[in-house]
This record gives sequence, structure tokens and C-alpha cells, in this order.
Amino acid sequence: APYKADVPILLPRSAGGSDLPARLSILANVLDLNASPSARAEACVLHVQYVYSGARPYRYDGHLVPNRSTLEHASGLEEVFSAGDAAVFRIRQPCR
Repeated sequence: APYKADVPILLPRSAGGSDLPARLSILANVLDLNASPSARAEACVLHVQYVYSGARPYRYDGHLVPNRSTLEHASGLEEVFSAGDAAVFRIRQPCR
């Protein structure tokens, strides 16, 4: 769906290179980006706005995003859509 909507993905399977550590920092702090000023700043630069939960993983992929229950209770996220196992959460972060 992100490809059809022309929405960039933070950690596509082809991710790599020098920007990977900053992207992983965003993921590590996604539950509350305000707790990490550097991750929040990088998220703002990359226009990170949403977290998607519920994708069926490839058999070689590990789970990158916390489970849905954890996302639902995160102070830095707000659920904006859900259908079945899928849910989309808006990241609450003030980009200035």
C-alpha cells in the first residue's frame, strides 16, 4: 500500500548505507520520540508521521515494530485507523 500511495518507508528491505543508524534510532524510540531529541529531529527531517502494524512478515524478516498492544498504549502514538489485524498510528511529535 505505501508504494501505491507514494509514501516513503522508513526501513524498506533494501535499506542500507550511512542513513541506516539514524533510521534505526527512530524505530528504537518510536513509542515516544520526545524522549530522544536526536531521533525526533531525524524523524522530522524524514517526515516520519505514521507507524503501521499488522503486515504479514516474510519468513526471513524479524519483527521490527513493537506489537500492537504496546503501540496502543504508547504515549507518543495515536491510533487513527484499524481493520482486522492492521492498525495505523500517528506519531505525536512536534516538528518545529
